[in-house]
Amino acid sequence: MKATNSKTIAFTGHRSNRITMDSEILASHLERLISAYYKHGYRVYMTGMAQGFDLITAEAVLRLKTFHKDIQLICVVPFIGQANRFTNEDKTRYDAIMERSDKTVYISERYYQGCFHRRNDYLVDNADILIAYFDGENKGGTYYTVKRATAQRKTIINLMDFQQADQWWKNATNEIKNLFSGSNSKAKQVDFWQKLSYSDRVSLYEYYQYRIGKTSQGEDDANSLLMEIICEMADIRLEEEFKISREDMCTNQGTYKEKYQDRFNSLYDDIEDQLLNHDFITE
Repeated sequence: MKATNSKTIAFTGHRSNRITMDSEILASHLERLISAYYKHGYRVYMTGMAQGFDLITAEAVLRLKTFHKDIQLICVVPFIGQANRFTNEDKTRYDAIMERSDKTVYISERYYQGCFHRRNDYLVDNADILIAYFDGENKGGTYYTVKRATAQRKTIINLMDFQQADQWWKNATNEIKNLFSGSNSKAKQVDFWQKLSYSDRVSLYEYYQYRIGKTSQGEDDANSLLMEIICEMADIRLEEEFKISREDMCTNQGTYKEKYQDRFNSLYDDIEDQLLNHDFITE
């Protein structure tokens, strides 16, 4: 059971009782993430139509579909009658999604043991990227799906990681926010965080965890993470300094024009010194 997997994203996540993020905030995060991938050519989105995360993701895709008509939503249903035991509210949502979807894939006409796993197999096997809401517990369908995607070396975006990173930044000291954002202004610190992509937010959080000794990294991995963080921080500060987007500072080949490259190099060196010399343990 194989479909074209060019520029395709699949979703997997927990039922409502294991989602700790506010549903509206989660939906907002999803729309921002989908919009970002849309700009990179991703047009096809697949959901398994279970209660909880699956329905939230389907609704997020459909909202964006009103602005981007070429977005496609594919509902991958484990068996006909999947929603028979849903709550009345979720049945209504389910039916509305199915009516507006571009395609429905039925794994089986009737329930059989293992049909949910076959549904999850289809999602992973036919997607380039898996967007998950996974709490890390080693059981259940989401665990199975993430594990399969990991084995296939698929790109996995876990919104739980973003949730943890956002919570860390919210509770971080002003000293830490100043260190990463380059400003004592609360407004600029908020603006800095908003400018970061989700993956960059997670990278900052991972680097902080590493520096305070809560996680371990090999030397090469630590250096790679540090370089990634510094590049993004320098890019943002460069945009703020010259008041133009980084795209407008680049050549057609995607590299900075000479005068901007020189300033980027200077910013990079300054930020590297600040991070390497900061005492994260006692702050």
